[in-house]
Amino acid sequence: MITGKQIAMIQAAKRQLGLSEDEYRGLVRRIGQADSARDLTPAGFTALIRAFETLGFQRTNPPLHVRRGMATPAQLALIEQLWRQWSGDENAGAMRAWIERSYKISALRFMTKDHAAMAINALRVMNRRKAFHDAQAKKPSGAA
Repeated sequence: MITGKQIAMIQAAKRQLGLSEDEYRGLVRRIGQADSARDLTPAGFTALIRAFETLGFQRTNPPLHVRRGMATPAQLALIEQLWRQWSGDENAGAMRAWIERSYKISALRFMTKDHAAMAINALRVMNRRKAFHDAQAKKPSGAA
């Protein structure tokens, strides 16, 4: 059996796609292998939603990989990008060590939005400082 929220999602997909009752029931039977949405198994629900997405259904809720209060995938990608820019290599171990030392977090996936924002700001400052020092090193020693 599936939950009421899952049934509501199925009904929203049906409305969004403009499916007739016959088309909808045919998909539930063929894809979900059930007589009605209430009789769907969790696997049948997943298969039916994937079929709806193939037909153009777009969820209005955030995807399941977005966790409330946690850093977004975009924030995590930006942290990785800024780290590569600062360190000059792909060494994820060094980045993990910096995150653990600086924020007491063992892995990126455990970062909250607030920690991610702090890490992004810190990495931006680190990159600016590195660019400044690199520019200073390139100046001739007699230049002011």
